[in-house]
Amino acid sequence: MIAGIVGHRRAIGRYLLLGALVLAPFMIWSPPDKPIIWRGAYLLLLVAMCVLALASRSAFVVACLLLIPAALLHQHVSRHWGAGQLDARIEAIFESPPGEMREYLQGHVDALDVTIIVCAVGYVVLLLYWTMSSGNAPSPVRRLAVALVIAGLVASAGVRFDRRLGKFPVYEAFVQPARAKQRYTQLASRNDFLRQHPLRQGDCRLRYDRVVIVLGESAVSDHMSVFGYPRPTTPFVLRSHAHAFDALSPSNQTRYSLVMMLTRASPGSFDSFYRSHSLVGELRSCGLRTLWISNQGRRGGSDSFSTSIAREADEQVFLNDWSWKSVKFDGQIVQELDARGSYQKSGQATFIHLIGSHTKYLERVPAGFAPRPSSDIVSQYDDTILYTDHVLSELYERFAGKSLLFIYVSDHGQLVSEERFGSGFQDGYQEEFRTPLFIWTDDAQAIGTIRESIGASRINLESFDDVVRYLTGLTPTLQISTRATVSILAPERVVEYSKLDSLPDD
Repeated sequence: MIAGIVGHRRAIGRYLLLGALVLAPFMIWSPPDKPIIWRGAYLLLLVAMCVLALASRSAFVVACLLLIPAALLHQHVSRHWGAGQLDARIEAIFESPPGEMREYLQGHVDALDVTIIVCAVGYVVLLLYWTMSSGNAPSPVRRLAVALVIAGLVASAGVRFDRRLGKFPVYEAFVQPARAKQRYTQLASRNDFLRQHPLRQGDCRLRYDRVVIVLGESAVSDHMSVFGYPRPTTPFVLRSHAHAFDALSPSNQTRYSLVMMLTRASPGSFDSFYRSHSLVGELRSCGLRTLWISNQGRRGGSDSFSTSIAREADEQVFLNDWSWKSVKFDGQIVQELDARGSYQKSGQATFIHLIGSHTKYLERVPAGFAPRPSSDIVSQYDDTILYTDHVLSELYERFAGKSLLFIYVSDHGQLVSEERFGSGFQDGYQEEFRTPLFIWTDDAQAIGTIRESIGASRINLESFDDVVRYLTGLTPTLQISTRATVSILAPERVVEYSKLDSLPDD
């Protein structure tokens, strides 16, 4: 048997090399604080793959082919956004329409990604050639290898690997997709809750006959002239004398931040979302005709967080719907509302979800709108902020009139630099959470109460729905959060805002 193994040493060397190549990305692009035991687990897995190859070449090939896409995803996410919270990344993939994924790939796939993909194709060719040309191991060696594989499976049958190796990159790549899928089971349960527990209609005695809430996308307050930014990016907000607040988003991902803003869910306490109504449903129960109109895509009627909230409205309109084949400019919403006669209607609450400053920045602004062509990332982003300001002016001028509460708030901020841009980083940047809140109202007393309650702090937008309840008269007293705790990627991962990194020149 020993002679058989020695005689098969060239094939064993190939198996070890092939296994090492496909496992290497998991260990190269991993957080620096990984325990040394993981290095041992990496070597143990490599040996196990070699034993598997001796027992069955076909099984070895299948294992490697399964690891290749996992390794490609792991290296890409780790390099661009930081390692960890893979389940949140996979959730984003599940929830994102194809058009959004196309834009993401166009903006965040670099030369190294392409090189690694080319190498992966070459690896598949080498894997098939070397494995098939090596031939089967001698029968005694195969029997020993099969016995070792079976013994390993039996020995590990009762082991809770999720407790021992829950953050081991290779194991995580296969376990986290299953965890991500749980979110959508929970969304289904929320839909059941909404059907079984409808809100009763009541006489709320609201202060406004019309409520318009504009939900922005990826707008960081740092790039707004109303907060001191040197470029004139918010001329309408300034000239209309909006009540401007430099706020704090509860999450650096849209699907979680919107939920926390519009329901009572908050960082570290998210499960209440699945058994509660949102601000949309509450305003509807007060007799207002509710409309949710979105310039973002959706995957289905209620299989994402935003569509789960949108379905509480009397009417839902998605301009890009499922496919997002041709993303429209936010100005299209202005025209759509005009066609529906929304500007003249009374007794309504309108929720407008913009695409705002979502990547890619160049595709968010119509040709000829910017005062000059922008070739750098920062200028392109500034143009999206200016265009959002323009859309707000168009909306406000059309809705303007008596008894109007008009609010703009962004879901989260954005890291903006020539080297890195976007949101959803691990372990997060402060710029991802600094976001604007603009309120247009004649109720100076209510605004004064809000400012007095905030003091020198920021509004944590986990209490955005409470602020709207107070402004509209749904609740007589103001409940507002100024805590500096936020969540990164997943709502249960709560951190202190002050402990996050920031751009070097900030």
